[in-house]
Amino acid sequence: MSKKITLVSVLILLIMLIATTVVSVSAGTYVTYGDWNVEIPSAANNTEYYIYRYQGSDTNVVIPSTLSDRTIVKINSNAFTNSQISTCVIPNSVTTIEASAFINCRTLTDIVIPSSVSSMGLGAFANCTSLTKFTISENTSLTSISSACCSGNTSLKEVILADGITDIYNYAFKNCINLEKVLIPASVTNIAAKAFDGCDNLVIYCYEGSYALEFAIANNIEYVNLGEYVVPSTPAESESSSADSTEPSSSEAVTSGTTATEPSESTQATSTSTEATQSTATDPTVPSQSTGATDATESKSTDATEPSQTATASVATSASSSAEISTSTAQKERYYIGDADLDGRITIKDATKIQKHVAKLLTLDEIPLALADADNDAKVSVKDATQIQKFIAGFKGIEFVGTEVLI
Repeated sequence: MSKKITLVSVLILLIMLIATTVVSVSAGTYVTYGDWNVEIPSAANNTEYYIYRYQGSDTNVVIPSTLSDRTIVKINSNAFTNSQISTCVIPNSVTTIEASAFINCRTLTDIVIPSSVSSMGLGAFANCTSLTKFTISENTSLTSISSACCSGNTSLKEVILADGITDIYNYAFKNCINLEKVLIPASVTNIAAKAFDGCDNLVIYCYEGSYALEFAIANNIEYVNLGEYVVPSTPAESESSSADSTEPSSSEAVTSGTTATEPSESTQATSTSTEATQSTATDPTVPSQSTGATDATESKSTDATEPSQTATASVATSASSSAEISTSTAQKERYYIGDADLDGRITIKDATKIQKHVAKLLTLDEIPLALADADNDAKVSVKDATQIQKFIAGFKGIEFVGTEVLI
């Protein structure tokens, strides 16, 4: 009798084991790993998971990019609803944030949407009443800000949208009553009429000739014009790569709405360029301003020789910085004029960083601030960003950008 009971028990255990195995690989089923309850996308998909629920108690959360050798690619609807998290790091593996994924996270203070995210659903971050800053990362895959995305976020003060966004839908930032700064890229071509409904303190930071600028004017919204935004077609390494190009005229004045208060750096419509003294051990030379440059031209010294893009130089920094770029052999750190993000290259990121500094959306440190003075006029303004953009696009007459220096 006991042998029969034992055999039956073994059979029951085997059946339960088989059933469990089948459930674990079936579509629409869920597996728990510590704080994370994840969804299995389909029976055929054995490489991905979706975050179904966060069930932990930590307030500072880092979503894993992988769990049990599967990649986290989606955050499901209501995955964090009513959670008490303060911060949340979303990994670059995530491509989708579904509707209401973070709704009512009333203690969440800051969020950065990684460039991998290509889809964000309705009200994904709505009613996050402690959220103060909302950022879309550069090189984003996202093309639109969904309806009610950040609606009701009463503490929200700053929104940074990345180039690549084309649409901002209705009520995206509805009743964000303390929203003060929204940086809208030149790529945006549609802003719904009620996208910023109830945002009475709003100032839009936008570019010359952009849809955002037209939207601000048409809707009597305060704005700051960050100047011309030039999208590079092919990176230029030197002036010689564009020997036959003709430099167009450019308006570099920063214009604001009738009541907007512009950052002090950006209020200069024109400036008189100051001569930079280039020094070597024995033979000082004075660089001349190219006739194609957009700033006021400098008088050429009769004995001056014009430096190449790769010549070393000593350049005065902005008035707010005491850093000095020098060719002293005692100092060994090599930098390039215009490389505001210190990555060793001159790219559109440098121009963007300068524009954000001018708009007071960030503050450049001492060395980046010195390198940001791309036109060598002893101050950092939107004109420096324009010089960098033109250098990247291959314009002639961009004299200082790309010059190697020692600090």
